[in-house]
Amino acid sequence: MSSLPTDTATNNEDRAHAERLCDLFQGADHRHGLYRVLRVVDGKAEIKDENGNGPADVKGPPTVALWEMHLASNIRQLGVSPVRADGMCRWGVLDIDDKGVDFGDVVAQIAAQKLPVVVCRSKSGRGGHCYLFAAEWMPQADMNAALRAMAARLPFKKIDIFPPADSPGNWVCMPYGEGEKTDRYAAKTGGLAMTVAEFLSVAENARQSPTAIAALTRPPAPESVVANSENADWAARKLAAFVTEIAEAQEGGRAKLLYGLSKDMGKMIGAGWIDEDVVFDALLDAATRARLSYGEAVGHVRNGIKDGKQEPPDASDDDGDRVYPDIEGIVRITGGEEIMWRVTVGGRGTVKLTTRELDRYELFTQRCMETLMVKFQPLKTAEWAKRIQAALLKATTEVMPEEETVDYRFRVALQDFCFDRHIAETPEEMAKHGKPWHDDDNDRIYFRFDALYKQLCELPGSPFRGCKNNKLGELLKAIGRYNEDYCISTLPIGKGKAAVKVRWVRKSLFDEIVTVPPRRPPAQPPL
Repeated sequence: MSSLPTDTATNNEDRAHAERLCDLFQGADHRHGLYRVLRVVDGKAEIKDENGNGPADVKGPPTVALWEMHLASNIRQLGVSPVRADGMCRWGVLDIDDKGVDFGDVVAQIAAQKLPVVVCRSKSGRGGHCYLFAAEWMPQADMNAALRAMAARLPFKKIDIFPPADSPGNWVCMPYGEGEKTDRYAAKTGGLAMTVAEFLSVAENARQSPTAIAALTRPPAPESVVANSENADWAARKLAAFVTEIAEAQEGGRAKLLYGLSKDMGKMIGAGWIDEDVVFDALLDAATRARLSYGEAVGHVRNGIKDGKQEPPDASDDDGDRVYPDIEGIVRITGGEEIMWRVTVGGRGTVKLTTRELDRYELFTQRCMETLMVKFQPLKTAEWAKRIQAALLKATTEVMPEEETVDYRFRVALQDFCFDRHIAETPEEMAKHGKPWHDDDNDRIYFRFDALYKQLCELPGSPFRGCKNNKLGELLKAIGRYNEDYCISTLPIGKGKAAVKVRWVRKSLFDEIVTVPPRRPPAQPPL
């Protein structure tokens, strides 16, 4: 059986990747952008060359051949506009560029909000590009509206949106320039970089139907919130009265009225008296009948409901203002460093706690306020113990998946750090810049402990932030035997051969470590 030469096989793979990228990022079909130089200046991606020239505006579509050049070199980078000449598009992007916000922060927020986007690192490493892909061509106004709705759910101050609602807009510099060497990669589980092939697979599977994308303009409904009390009829009557009041409102004060009444209904939603989708649809319909623009009405209704859910219903309106936690179920999670508990709170959602947080009611309510955005009324210690004991009688037990344990995440992160593409060529470079140095003759990888800690802290949802050195030392010890698999030592470095304190691990040890497989983005939650 014969095989192709390596160069030919590589070329065929690059060609296949270019073809799939060209299809994935279809957009403007009459011109494209060409970035001749990409630099980082003062922490900001700079698209101008040394002479101040920006990207070239070139006639013709972004072809497969242009994508091949994009994958091969950092000198000829491709820019694509999402909007076709007829105003249709198949993708859009949120460009998050806040100062002090790193790539890991963006990945963590996107995961927390369960947004159906693929996040790629920006050239500067500050923020990221969040791509939303459509399965079919759709109007750019609808794509823009969905992106604006998602942006409203994120805590970042500066978010640019492409495409705009009604004009061609600017180019977007495409990810994966220079292929596998790129800094503009997508992140998979644990914060590791996706290869080009992994990114294509994830992005293609993340495509959403135009209907699903349009539904993103609605606010996310809280889990298990239903009209579950005697106050449901009263809440429904209030909603009907508010709808009439909004629909008949005249110019001057309509926006303020809409926000205020939405906030009142948000209080009832938070108490579980009425379904959020019912309220949102009714108030939005009334606002558009009052001649408020759709975009403005969506914003006021969404913000009013969000703010109202953080407050209990007014005592002056009804007697149902006292809110207590209803524990519907408890799951005991073993296999980690300590026992954890996943608690389902009726009408609110789920919260993950330590044993101490579950046992002490004040800590439980604090965590619920942080996670579920609800403030529960005080309970006596005996009453809380009674409720917990009743739930524990029906509790189930789960074993924490290996890839979620701190030990496993540390081993994978250590492997990624040691084999990162930024590897020192000399001990001096390791000491100066914090890059790991491979001493192949002695089967060792030397590194600075502070450089490893910095990378550990940059992982999305990192459990290592604030860890003391002795804790990380214990995790390092768990990978093998001292003086055989790892060690603390000194190296004579520099002209004066000063002794520098470093760590090393046995390089061949990583043959035994299995990396976390890439995962598809979470499925679109039902609306």
